[in-house]
Amino acid sequence: MDAIERAQLFIGSPSDLTAEREIVRQVCQELSQTVGAVRGVFVNAVGWENCLPGIGSDPQAVINSQVSPSDIFCGIFWKRLGTPTPRAETGTVEELQRAIDYWGNNRSSNILLYFKEEPYFPKTVVEAKNQTKLLAFRDRLAAKGILYRTFVSTLEFEREFRKNLTTIILRGPVSTKQNGVFIGNASRTTENHVDLKGLLHQVERFPMLSPRQNHEWISLAYIDIGQVPPLTSSSSGPRRPGRPACRWSRPGESP
Repeated sequence: MDAIERAQLFIGSPSDLTAEREIVRQVCQELSQTVGAVRGVFVNAVGWENCLPGIGSDPQAVINSQVSPSDIFCGIFWKRLGTPTPRAETGTVEELQRAIDYWGNNRSSNILLYFKEEPYFPKTVVEAKNQTKLLAFRDRLAAKGILYRTFVSTLEFEREFRKNLTTIILRGPVSTKQNGVFIGNASRTTENHVDLKGLLHQVERFPMLSPRQNHEWISLAYIDIGQVPPLTSSSSGPRRPGRPACRWSRPGESP
């Protein structure tokens, strides 16, 4: 049996994005069972919810001690940056900085950043200040040359994230470690794309994907090998993800 490439995706966000965090988990599971299964890639989504209760200098330090730097970092922001830590402006900002430092060491991990632009009116002075800090933070990212995506609805986020993660899986390799050794850019050769034409025929009728989802990632595969994507007559719309049964809050934050 061929070896499975296991990659870890860390979800970083304040606690006001519960629905989007659940979407990330659902899409990772979906793609691992479809295009990932064909490419031999399994993407495991983790976040602070996966951490055990523990003791440290602060709650974020406990999270850092249990989650190693990930192959993919998915950061999502909306109303606020989050709760400050002794080392960074907020816990999510600290997680992002760890991801940036990790990328600086291997140059092959992926950082996906998204900002929600659904209309929101602050109800208190504190909320207004939090929103101002968030906008200033976004401006600093742009000044540093960091590209991010914006979205308005959860459905738009789901579609954008699925497209981005599919591209990462198709390009490969996804994992930044192999037997404890970094995989750098030198491993990203055209050999990774040789079998794309063949795998297209194997997965064109995945039963777990809607016609629209199926066509989206197949189109990305055609683009990846320099061909024009096929047209589709499907009008099937995106599915609406189910909301989680319970609400989570980051340590130190209210739901």
